Amino acid sequence: MPFFSRSSAVREPSTAPDPAGAPGSRLGGQLERALGRTVALLQYTADSHDALGDVFTEIDSRSRTVIEELEAMRTTMEQSRQAAQEKTLASTERLSALSHQTIGSLTQLSADLDKRMERIGAVMETIERSSSELSLLAINSGIQAAHGGEAGRAFGVLATRMRNLAERSSLDARQVAQLLDFSPFRASFAQFNTTLAHSIGDADQRISGALHSVSASQSEMAQRMDEMEAHTRAIPDMLANARDAIERGRRVLEIAGEGCTQMQEACHGPRALAAAAQRIGAPTGSSVSVLDSVRGRGVLRVAIEPRAWGMSFRARGASQPRGLDVDLAHAFARRLGVAVEFVERPWLECPWLLMAGAPAGAAADVMWSALVPAPIFHRVAFSEPYVHFRYVLVRRRGEARFTDIGSLAGYTLGAMPDPAVPDLLHAHGVHWGRDKPQADAHRLKNLLVFPSLTEVFDALCAGRVDALLLEQTMAGWVCAAPDSPWTGRLEVQAAAPTDPVFHYTVGVCGDPGADTMRAELNAFIHDLQGAPDYSLLLKRWHIAPAHGQAALQ
Repeated sequence: MPFFSRSSAVREPSTAPDPAGAPGSRLGGQLERALGRTVALLQYTADSHDALGDVFTEIDSRSRTVIEELEAMRTTMEQSRQAAQEKTLASTERLSALSHQTIGSLTQLSADLDKRMERIGAVMETIERSSSELSLLAINSGIQAAHGGEAGRAFGVLATRMRNLAERSSLDARQVAQLLDFSPFRASFAQFNTTLAHSIGDADQRISGALHSVSASQSEMAQRMDEMEAHTRAIPDMLANARDAIERGRRVLEIAGEGCTQMQEACHGPRALAAAAQRIGAPTGSSVSVLDSVRGRGVLRVAIEPRAWGMSFRARGASQPRGLDVDLAHAFARRLGVAVEFVERPWLECPWLLMAGAPAGAAADVMWSALVPAPIFHRVAFSEPYVHFRYVLVRRRGEARFTDIGSLAGYTLGAMPDPAVPDLLHAHGVHWGRDKPQADAHRLKNLLVFPSLTEVFDALCAGRVDALLLEQTMAGWVCAAPDSPWTGRLEVQAAAPTDPVFHYTVGVCGDPGADTMRAELNAFIHDLQGAPDYSLLLKRWHIAPAHGQAALQ
C-alpha cells in the first residue's frame, strides 16, 4: 500500500477514562508541570517584549538617521547656496572687468583709426593739389607746343617742373602707402583678440567650475534624499512589526494570566488543581502521555501557519489547508489511526499551543509547519529532520543584478522573522542597521522583516524591497506553481552548493509526557525517507531537497 494512501482506517475516539491515581498523590507533579509551562509562557512574553524593544530601538535608530540625513541635507543645501552665490559674484565681477577692458580697448582702437584717417585725408588733399598743378602745366605745355619756335626751351623748364612734381607726387604716394599700411593695427587687434579669448576662456572655466560644483552639490543632496527615503520607507513596516509583537505579547500575557489564576484556584484542593491543569493542557495523570491522549480522543491536533506557501497554507476561498506539511500530518494521523484537526495560527504563535492552548481551549499536540529548530523556542522538543533545504534569493523576474547574497550590498533585503536569516547573512559577511562591520564587509541599505509571507512577496513585487532571502521549500512553490499568485512575476536564484543546509522538524512539548509522541514521529520520519511516494510529494510542492555541509542551526 502506498505510503501516502488515504485509505487507512481512523480509530474511533476512546470512551475509556484516563488512568488516574488519587488526586492528592498527583498534586505536586501537576502543580510542577503547570507552573513549568506557565514559566515557559512568561519566557515567551519576555522574548516578545525583547523583540518589541529591539524593533523600537531600530525605529529610534532609523529615525535618528533620518534626522541626521535631513540635517546633513540642509547643511549641504546651505553650503551649496553660499558657494553658488560666491561663485556667481566672482563670475559677475570677472565678466564686468572683462567688459570694461573690452570697451576701453575698442574705444582706443577707434580713436587710433580716426587719427590715421585724418592724416590719410590730408595726404590725399596734397596729392590732389599736385595733380591739379600737373594738369595746368600740361595744358600750358600744350599751348607752348602749338606756338612752336622758341617753345622748345620752355618745354625744358616745364619738364623740369613736371619732374619735380612727379618726384613730389611719388614721395606723397609712398607716404600714402605707409599711412594706409594697417599692419600695426592688425597686430594690435590680433593681440587684443588673443587676450580677449583667453579672458573669456578663463571666465568660461570659472563658470563651468561653478556649475560643476553646484551639480556635485545637487548630486550629493539627491543621494542623501535617497538614503532618507530608504530609511523613511522602512519605518512603516517596522511599526507594523512592532504592532505584531505587541499583539503577540498581549495574547501570551492573557494566557499566562489565565494560567496563574487557575493555579491560584487550584490551591483550594486537588480536584480544582486537576481541572486547572487540564484547562492549560497539562496531563491529568502522571502515566498519561500526549500520544495516549491523541489516541484516546481520536484526533491529532496540529498547529500550522496558514500562509507558509508550499508547506502549510490555505488558498483564498479554500475549505482546507494544503502543502507538504499538511500532507505529512495527514499521513502521520493515518499511521496513528486518528483524524487530524489543524489549528491555524501565525508561525511565531504555533509553539505556544503546544503548552497553553488557544483561547477556545484547543491546544495543539504537535507543530508541523516549516519549523526550523532554534533556541528561541522555549520548552519545545524537536523531531528528527524530515526535509533539508538551502536559503535562496527571490527576485523580480528578469532582475539580473542579484546573483548571490554578497550582491545585495547597497540594496534593501526582505525576510521573514526567521532566526536563521541573521546568522546566514553574517556568515556571508553581510551587515545592516546598527551592525559595525569590518571595512571590507558588504552592507545592506535596509533589512526589512515582514510578519507575513503574503506581505513579503507583495512588497517585492511592488519594489519596496529589492530581493528576498527565503527557504527554497517555499520559494519553489511561490515562483513556479500554476496556482501561485506570484508565478510569472518572481523567480528564484539558486543557492551556491557551498551554502549551509538547514532542515525542518516537527515540534512537540518539551515535557516528558511528549517523549512517546516524539519517538513515534521519528519512526514515521525514518520510514518516510525510504518511501518512493515521498520524492513524488516533494516534486508536487516544487521542493528540491538539499545535500551538503552542516547548517548554522
